[in-house]
Amino acid sequence: MKKIIFKVSAIAMALTSTIFAGGDIAPVEPMVTEPAVAASSGDAMGLSSMLILMFLTTIVGLFFVNKESNVK
Repeated sequence: MKKIIFKVSAIAMALTSTIFAGGDIAPVEPMVTEPAVAASSGDAMGLSSMLILMFLTTIVGLFFVNKESNVK
């Protein structure tokens, strides 16, 4: 069964690579030449978000440590 699945997947990969990578399909031209949103140079996550995520990660870790210590 594994040999059949391997052969079918190899044939499928070969067919798709010849169809899509054959060079007949031209790359899609972008419809918009300029970006819709200008990016800011600010950080994506501030100090308060980092502290909250650290706190929540610690709470989840302690919960699972407590849960494993209660298993007998």
